[in-house]
Amino acid sequence: MNSSNKNLWISYLRGEFDTDGSIYLKKHGKGGKSKQPAIQFASQSSVHLLQIKELLNRLGFNCWIEKDMKVRLSGWSTTQRFLNIVKPNNNKHWQRIRELMSRIICSDSQVVRRRSSN
Repeated sequence: MNSSNKNLWISYLRGEFDTDGSIYLKKHGKGGKSKQPAIQFASQSSVHLLQIKELLNRLGFNCWIEKDMKVRLSGWSTTQRFLNIVKPNNNKHWQRIRELMSRIICSDSQVVRRRSSN
């Protein structure tokens, strides 16, 4: 992969994520009690979603297209890698990331407190 193409792809994904992307906590694991961050891109065009998926795959991301017309990727290391490579410019995403992290930290500390009180 040539570096000018890679930089162009990253810039394109940054614009897409800044406008049509989101980050949220996804339940997973036994009983859905565990949570991990997930990133998604939404579009009404299946061709557009395939293009986003292809770019993410070329950058080494494992992602998939859901039936609800969204490209998704998830997991702690994947999310961190995505944020480090794509470097979103939209402040709403960074505020959302801080909010999600504080919810996780608060949730984990409550679990620890409950376990220690038993």
